[in-house]
Amino acid sequence: MIAISSRKVSEQSSGIRECAVANSSHSTTRHEIRARHSCWQVATFIMAFSVTNRRLASLAYRPQWEAHEFPQLAANEYFCLKVAKRCGFEVPPCRLAEDAQALVIDRFDLRPDGTYRGFEDFCVLNAKRTDQKYSGSYETSIIKRFQQFADSPHIIEDLEKLFTLIAINCALRNGDAHLKNFGIVYDDVLGVARLAPVYDLVTTAVYMPNDSMALTLNGSTKWPSAKDLRRLGETRMAATPSQVKQILERVANAMSHIADEVRSYIKEHPEFGEIGERILEVWEQGRDHALY
Repeated sequence: MIAISSRKVSEQSSGIRECAVANSSHSTTRHEIRARHSCWQVATFIMAFSVTNRRLASLAYRPQWEAHEFPQLAANEYFCLKVAKRCGFEVPPCRLAEDAQALVIDRFDLRPDGTYRGFEDFCVLNAKRTDQKYSGSYETSIIKRFQQFADSPHIIEDLEKLFTLIAINCALRNGDAHLKNFGIVYDDVLGVARLAPVYDLVTTAVYMPNDSMALTLNGSTKWPSAKDLRRLGETRMAATPSQVKQILERVANAMSHIADEVRSYIKEHPEFGEIGERILEVWEQGRDHALY
């Protein structure tokens, strides 16, 4: 069954639907890491839902497989999210567990009074099933669809953020930036909708050196060059070349800053050394190719 945006149904129905959609996301994807990463998050989400009726202020994501398969995945995501935050994005407060095997993330859909904001991912906005989350393009399935649903006076600001987020995913080499990893939030079904805080950001190329993008850009899943991203920004965001250049420079500066934090973390946690060095290498390659 195809999910329908709860911008057209009640928030309660949306919550029930999201649980059902999450429960069906164990289908095989193009890459093992993607399938396992999805199962990791889905299993945790379903457990939290059943135990607390979705009233947990935080969720702890812990891998459901042997650590040697995809080592240091939680720390990987932790530093990727720090890059997004450094770029000015709203990122839910998060922290690594003491053993660094879990990432504890505060909910961004929970209001202080215990009620929930509306949330829809782009699978829902594109009327696609969860097993179709790798189907679509960044131009149409993300940017154009956002313009259709983001009924907000902040549309220009959020479009810039959306373009920046796509650039971050490319530079970090996150091959799992699929439709369910972008979303909108709103307080009223008929009210203003904004780009959701950033979540699920990982350097997948550390584990799969030949990984590619989850969706297409210019009809291809190959990692785009800086020229490709500049064209995307100028045509889909209607930005000037100077504006796009500033955005890409901001992403590059954020990556350089957090890379220093990664180096410090490596010194303090030798077990992170091998993966940490790979992350730094992949970031350098991604930054040089996608941002300069």
